[in-house]
Formats: sequence, C-alpha cells, structure tokens
Amino acid sequence: MLDLALVQISARIGVILKQSSVYESTPWGFDDKNHFLNKAVHVLTSLSPHEILKEIHFIEELQGRVRAPGPYRSREIDIDILFFNDEIIMDQELVIPHKHLQDRRFVLVPLAEIAGDQMHPIIKKRVSELLSNCDDHAEVVRFNDHV
Repeated sequence: MLDLALVQISARIGVILKQSSVYESTPWGFDDKNHFLNKAVHVLTSLSPHEILKEIHFIEELQGRVRAPGPYRSREIDIDILFFNDEIIMDQELVIPHKHLQDRRFVLVPLAEIAGDQMHPIIKKRVSELLSNCDDHAEVVRFNDHV
C-alpha cells in the first residue's frame, strides 16, 4: 500500500524529495487490533493545496478507501497534508497545517526524521520541539527494526 501510494504521489502530485523510514504504531483515537504503518514524504509540486487534496482523495479511493462520516476507524490508507510551505489554510475542505499533527507521535516521529527543523507557522515551534513536548506517549517504532 505505501509503495503504491508513493508511486501515485510521484505520478499525480510531484517529485518526492525526501521520505522517512516506515514506522509502526497503535491506532490513535480508537481501539483496533491492527497496528498502522506511517511514513512522511516531502514533495515538490506545482499544484495548489486544494488540487493536492483532490489528488490525495483519488489515490486513496484507488487503494480502497471509503470515506464515511463519524468517529475514527481503521481504513486502508490515509494520506494527509501536514504542511504546505509556511501557509496557513483554514476552510471547510482543508486545514493546513494539519490541526492535530502536534498531538500525535505517529505523525511527529516520521516527520521529524525528514523535517525536524520545519517551523509550525501557528505554534511557532520546530517539528523536533513539538515531538519533544508531545503529550502522546504511544509507541512508534521503526518498522524494519522489529520485523
């Protein structure tokens, strides 16, 4: 799934400049027996954030994601836009920076690997600082380290 998503991101959104290792984590916000695999990528694109979101939805649908309202639940794939340069976007379709990135170790660990110095444009802290101060203590481990 991750490899296919990367191929499609490259084909539909832009050039992947950096990518983190793959990390495994427990579900966040709900209970599930399945663990999740997470990865962060830095993409060079000519698309606008809203165009990227449209492409993300297309890629997710190709991989079997069905969007449904309601609480968090297990899904085939979930691709999020965490940052778009230093832009702040808050509308009905899109919130950038991602509104919960500072609260989730499964996001911050891979993101810090490739963009630890990235400044959060609202909180005014670097990703590495957000990770150090994160109240989420869920285990996030490099996937290849224990497989």
